[in-house]
Amino acid sequence: MGSHTKPTTTALIHRVGALSFSDYSKLKTLYLPADATDSDPKSMYDLSTGAVYMVPAGYVFIAGLVSCYLDSATTKGRIGEGTSQNGAISREQLCFGKGTTFPGTSSILGIFRAGKYVNAESTSGFSLRRPTFLYGVEVLITPAITIQFDVGGYLCTDYNKLKVLKLPSGATSSNPKTFHDVETDADYVVPVGKVFIAGYISYYIDYASNRGIIGESDSADTAHSKEIFCCGEGGTCVKEQVVFGVFAAGKYVTAESSSGFELRTPTYLYGVEIDA
Repeated sequence: MGSHTKPTTTALIHRVGALSFSDYSKLKTLYLPADATDSDPKSMYDLSTGAVYMVPAGYVFIAGLVSCYLDSATTKGRIGEGTSQNGAISREQLCFGKGTTFPGTSSILGIFRAGKYVNAESTSGFSLRRPTFLYGVEVLITPAITIQFDVGGYLCTDYNKLKVLKLPSGATSSNPKTFHDVETDADYVVPVGKVFIAGYISYYIDYASNRGIIGESDSADTAHSKEIFCCGEGGTCVKEQVVFGVFAAGKYVTAESSSGFELRTPTYLYGVEIDA
């Protein structure tokens, strides 16, 4: 009989929302133990232990998918780092909601550092309700496994390149607003030698025919010198949208709307900051 060659096998790659990774044992699921609001934050619990979750020393928790229940169409859920159990978010990471009161899922990335709680809030007196689950991986600060991050179609393997920006206040056609870096809460300007590539936006538009326009400006809170992309799918509601835009070094990432109505808060922009 002829010789038989054993087929080559490769490691399985697991995908959880915006994450792909090579070791299933690193997967971690967190759950919301009680409804949360902006005035009543709640720390998330580890599904495997039933205890409140704090990122262990020497590790990071990287979230890639949230399954949530919001009880108002104009409410968004927010999950970020907290310095105390059930305390207010001290460093924003995830902002999600698609303009519905029904349960839904969102593939949004968030990085939670060692020694921090993973705390949840809403953006109004309405609730981020149970059941809400957050899925991700708990890995060493320098991961020993391969992890791939999908930011609206842009793929990278270094979580240190991920960048979250938030709109500090409502922007209109006559009142531009520059996004803030959630790490510093300062106006975000692309550093020298870098580009910022946007891939995903979670936004709030307050008029059905209004559009959000994101572009470069030469200084903070000033009109665009170049328009990069727009967002808006009709309706007065909150939405999420895959986008694409490259912002040059030395430029501010600034929002306007297409009318006198606002691109409102909460609006969050996700991307990567990489070498030019």
